[in-house]
Amino acid sequence: MSRIYTPPNGNSTPDDVVYAHPHSDFTNMQQTHMGNDGRFHNIWSCDIAILADGACAGNGTNYARAGMGVYFAPDSRYNISEKLEAWDGQQTNQHAEIRAAVLALEKVIELVEDGCLQTENVVLISDSSYVVDAMTNWVYRWRNNGWMNNRGFEVTNRDDFERLDRLINILDDDFDVSVRLWLVPRCYVQEADRLAKDAINS
Repeated sequence: MSRIYTPPNGNSTPDDVVYAHPHSDFTNMQQTHMGNDGRFHNIWSCDIAILADGACAGNGTNYARAGMGVYFAPDSRYNISEKLEAWDGQQTNQHAEIRAAVLALEKVIELVEDGCLQTENVVLISDSSYVVDAMTNWVYRWRNNGWMNNRGFEVTNRDDFERLDRLINILDDDFDVSVRLWLVPRCYVQEADRLAKDAINS
């Protein structure tokens, strides 16, 4: 199965197909379903949507400070706002974006194991083409090349990309949960971006 999420209509945005139920810790995806009348209807499914984003103040400088945001729903107890610690690799925007996706899927595994979440599909929504392209396209070539890029150098942020790839496979193989990624414009991940910036400023 492709790791790319394709919305019911090609030009649908998260505003069209993502719904946060009041007082719920999770945000759900819309599905298209054929009714008894032979027509297609939009229904709210048990599939969940998660926004993940990273931010970095002073990106590219010696004073950079990065943070990650993971957004499950308004006021969800599972939302994550976390600093990228100085000892935990480069303080860059791209590193924080990957790590946000990692944190999101680690939380999903924890919730599924604890019985707090029952779903067959997770849509990870990101504005990072770097993360989405890596996990839906480049990763297959990287694996075959021993995690070397086309120039013969080790893939940048290899450890985190390997970790993210492994989490996607664990969810699929061990928990029957399919993870798909949806690349969207920045305006649709503002809640996760806010959480990432809150972490930097805390």
